[in-house]
Amino acid sequence: MINKFLTTALILFPLTTMAHNGDDAVRIVWNDSTAKVVCPTPSDSLKIRINGGHVIINNKYQSRRLTFLLSGQCNNGSLRYKGKNKCTLVMENLTLNNYSRCPLDIKNIHPCILSLKGNNTISVCADTLDAAIVRAKGNLTINGNGSLQLTSGSIGCKGIKVGKDLTIDSGTIHIATSGMYVNIDTTSNVAPKMAPHPDGRPRHFAPANVHNTTQLPESKEFTGPPRKQKYNGTSKATRVKGNIVINGGVLDIRTSAPGAEGLEGRTSVTINGGEIYIDAYDDGINSQGKIMIAGGKIRVISRHNDAVDSNAQAGTGIIISGGDCEALTLAGSPEEGLDCDLTPIIVTGGRAIAIGGAMSSSPSVPNNQTAAQPTLLICNRHLSAGDAIRILNDKGRSIFTYTSPHTVPNAYITITSPYLKKDKTYRIVMDGSKDVSATFKSRFLRL
Repeated sequence: MINKFLTTALILFPLTTMAHNGDDAVRIVWNDSTAKVVCPTPSDSLKIRINGGHVIINNKYQSRRLTFLLSGQCNNGSLRYKGKNKCTLVMENLTLNNYSRCPLDIKNIHPCILSLKGNNTISVCADTLDAAIVRAKGNLTINGNGSLQLTSGSIGCKGIKVGKDLTIDSGTIHIATSGMYVNIDTTSNVAPKMAPHPDGRPRHFAPANVHNTTQLPESKEFTGPPRKQKYNGTSKATRVKGNIVINGGVLDIRTSAPGAEGLEGRTSVTINGGEIYIDAYDDGINSQGKIMIAGGKIRVISRHNDAVDSNAQAGTGIIISGGDCEALTLAGSPEEGLDCDLTPIIVTGGRAIAIGGAMSSSPSVPNNQTAAQPTLLICNRHLSAGDAIRILNDKGRSIFTYTSPHTVPNAYITITSPYLKKDKTYRIVMDGSKDVSATFKSRFLRL
């Protein structure tokens, strides 16, 4: 029956419609609860199976690079691709929903390109430990001039999950996850990183066995055992086992459940360009390796953890050489705007401001050796929503301006800018505080 359906689908799409996309292009069109496929060059090396709106592609070509054109809309559909060679998946005005499995599952050995055209939307409703809206086994590159909206409220469902490296060159990507974690590791004896709340309560603990965001208390502090929780199966926006490299495009991320990080590249995260907006429940940007900011516009807010967090085991975890970065955490101490476990941050260029708490008497900052560009740390200042921070040069001209979108008590504020120069004197103007004059006698200055 499947073969008969596939044959019918091939007849429905004339081969001439594919000519402008190249001889190797395979078109898949979803319509309601069904999918239709046209393959211009049928071969035993390319097997396609269809079951309603679910399409399975097995590409056994060793050297022939194929392009797959995906379009249409389906309320319960998916694409599972398995291939041994490089491929390109072009999404053009595709709307795909799924209730039981990963909507776009790419089991690639060699690199795959996901190219965006028009407006594309994928959502998922599966509750599993390994769930993701878009999942790739190997390297994945996203490009194009279109947009992609990924949305899920499912337990443990991630936005994008990649087994190797993720590269974003262009396109607009929106990711919103709200599903709860699958469970809590009750055997974990991880020592809490958190400093105690002023009234003695522990910080940031989610109640056990809660799997609905509507059940969460309004307060950002949760009651629970006096140790840091380890969540299994969290609904992170991105989970990449290798490197994340962002060269361009727009990335807009929202997560709203315990343990749900925004941008996670376990090996490293490199930002060379583009625009990145993250509002995360947990870490906004996280890596077990280095986080390198060389360009782009970055705006990160974490509600309950570090805004930018590197857990690199050796050397400096955070390197800022360019770009425009604003990193803010609302969690209070010991969570930080920029956290690399107190190893010195390297700053050679770019504009950056980090606002948050501190693990001890200081957050992660550069020192006189690693701050090639002058950097300022302002300690223990109360910021109210709407408060402005300005730095004026000796002529009274503003060279740095920032307005806080949120209230942050006892804030540690780290600022660097190409307009700050060694041996120059500046006036720091903060709403609600007295003006302060400061001279950079060294490249790192603490106030």
